[in-house]
Amino acid sequence: MQKILQHTLQPSLQAPPVYRHFLGGGTQSLRLSAAGVAVIAGLGVLTSLLTLLLSMVFVGSRPPWEVVSSGSAATIGALSTAAIAAGWLGSRLGLFSGCLYLMSGQILLATASPSDRWLAAMATTAVAAFAVASVAGRMPLVSGRWPVRVFYVLTAAMLFFNPAAPAIAIVVVCVLVLATEQNCPGLRFFADPPGIAVLTVVVLTAWLTPGFGWNAGWNTVWPGGSIFSIEAWWELTDRFVYLLAVRIPFDALPWGPLVLVAIVVGIRQGHYSTPFGQFLAVWLLVPLGMALAGLLGQDTAAVLTFPPLAIFGGIGLGELLVKISRLRRRRRIPIN
Repeated sequence: MQKILQHTLQPSLQAPPVYRHFLGGGTQSLRLSAAGVAVIAGLGVLTSLLTLLLSMVFVGSRPPWEVVSSGSAATIGALSTAAIAAGWLGSRLGLFSGCLYLMSGQILLATASPSDRWLAAMATTAVAAFAVASVAGRMPLVSGRWPVRVFYVLTAAMLFFNPAAPAIAIVVVCVLVLATEQNCPGLRFFADPPGIAVLTVVVLTAWLTPGFGWNAGWNTVWPGGSIFSIEAWWELTDRFVYLLAVRIPFDALPWGPLVLVAIVVGIRQGHYSTPFGQFLAVWLLVPLGMALAGLLGQDTAAVLTFPPLAIFGGIGLGELLVKISRLRRRRRIPIN
């Protein structure tokens, strides 16, 4: 009898976190379905063809390999974004987020270079590897050590695009661990000797290779002059204002207003204090902070902040569809 009472009173390790209870239907609703993957992959092919057509009409013919490379990276980034969103919000909003990622001015008009696009895809996949293994709380979506090794390999690979880029994935997940109160492995996620060894070898190689090191990437972004130069900081401030006021809103067309809808609804209903709300906030603010500090350029910061914006857009689209459905139901109810 005592064992039965202990088993009844002790919380089950398989129980989902509180903020997932509204979903129902078990863990399958927290994974992107095969149909969703097919839809996003097919949309990635269509957007690549449309990007090639738009570049021929408005910009001039672009090399096909560049379009294919950017399209492939964008599709991978969209799938990783959709997987992250589905882990908390369900497969439907995950699909919305992945589709909005591809149906944007940043992708269709190719405002980012292929290298920045691949950098964003790797950073998003690295964050996704951490998310599905650790941030899922007491109900992780995957098990085993492969997520942390994927994280380390992708973080090391990002060194070849921008020396400051690995700080995005590392800082985001570390701050996330400290900012959320969940029953997850936390910093123990990074305790993987093979992954640490791979990252250490790559970092040392990048640091010791002439012309390829931390200063090489930083000097391409910093305006010039001393770090205490007022003129340099004013130029960084101007770049940051342009990034927030012009570049990011243009890249988020035509679904940018959906981001505002999600933010307003999140503030009204208190979603900003949930673990997923903190996750999106950290993911969005870290690249912006690094851009303000002169560690990332405008193009790099714009593509790295795009996944959380797409998830906000998916949430806003979901809220909008719910409100439309409620209005239609009210009109169908007869009034005596």
